[in-house]
Amino acid sequence: RDRSPSRGLGDVYKRQLLAAQAQADGRLVREQLKDGNPRVRANAVEALWGSKHPSAVRIFEEIVRQGTDHHRVLVNAVVGLYLADHQAVAVAKLKSLAQAESPAHQAAVAWAMGFLEDTVFDSTLASLATSSHSGVATAATRARERGVSNKAGSKFLEPPPEC
Repeated sequence: RDRSPSRGLGDVYKRQLLAAQAQADGRLVREQLKDGNPRVRANAVEALWGSKHPSAVRIFEEIVRQGTDHHRVLVNAVVGLYLADHQAVAVAKLKSLAQAESPAHQAAVAWAMGFLEDTVFDSTLASLATSSHSGVATAATRARERGVSNKAGSKFLEPPPEC
C-alpha cells in the first residue's frame, strides 16, 4: 500500500532490523529511531516485537512515555509492550489513544487492537467503527472482522490507512 518513491527502503531496513533483533542492547534499533523517516522508526520498533529483554521493553516504554512520535511508531511501541507481557499498560494506553483527536492515531490504534485480537478491545473498536472519519471507521471495521475471521484461521490484516 506504500506508494512512496522510497518504498523498498523500508523493507531493507526492516530486514536489517529483524536480523539485529538478537542484539540485546538494542544499539542498532536506537540508531534507527533517530531516522527522519517515520516508516524506518516504526519498522525499528516492530523489529523488537516479541522480545521481553529489558532493553527492548525500555525502548517501548520510552516511546510510549514521550508519546510525541508518529502514530505508527507510537502504536508499534504499545504493541511491543503488550507482546512483552505488559498487557495492562498497553491496553490502557491503546484505549487512551483511541480518544485522540488525530484520525491517524485512531486508525493506527484500531489496527493494533485488531492485530492483538484481545476481546478487551471489543467495545472500543465498536465505538471507533462509528467514527465520522472514514479511515478510522474502516480500520476499526477491519479490526473487528479480523477477530471473527481469525476464529476460522485467517491471520491477515491490512495496515492502517494513512489519515
